[in-house]
Amino acid sequence: MARIRLSLFFPVAAAFALTLGGCLDFERMTLRYEVRENLEGRLIVSVLGVHSAAKDAGTREKEFREFVEKGYLKDGDEMARKFGLVRSKVVLMNTTESRTDVRLEGEFERVVSALGLLTEEGDFEIEKKGGRLSVVIRRSPEKPWSDIPAVLFLRYEGEILGHNAHRYEKESKTLTWDLRKMKGESLEFVLAPSK
Repeated sequence: MARIRLSLFFPVAAAFALTLGGCLDFERMTLRYEVRENLEGRLIVSVLGVHSAAKDAGTREKEFREFVEKGYLKDGDEMARKFGLVRSKVVLMNTTESRTDVRLEGEFERVVSALGLLTEEGDFEIEKKGGRLSVVIRRSPEKPWSDIPAVLFLRYEGEILGHNAHRYEKESKTLTWDLRKMKGESLEFVLAPSK
């Protein structure tokens, strides 16, 4: 499985590397947006297989130990702030001597603020007009979506008017984008929020 340096491609993952500034890598990531009709909701970010990729075994052990002991808390708080999350918490799961999974969960007051980190490496258009919220997020050619080993889910309680998701589950009203499969595409969706 391809591994990626946390700080190179994805601002979401880079937040976890702030404390160590070292060689933390991860295997994959999921971002799960649960959006109510009033555009408030909850975000769950799971970063799976976090580990140190330092060449020296001693450095790997030290970086990973520092991250597990305290670094993930500081990085989780920073990430929650950048996503505009309130009542957030960050936890470690499935921790071994050299790997762990990190889960950040929190609430947002507007989905637009919670999309902020996704817009840092490219262009975006967000428009709320005439009972529609339209979102288009493009990555720069130098840092394409396909470089990010992540899957993004967006579940919306209201009506979904349009999207370019790779998969749409009508029953649960969930859109899914596998970012690794996006070749120069933008991420797009249109929602009908409540008044």
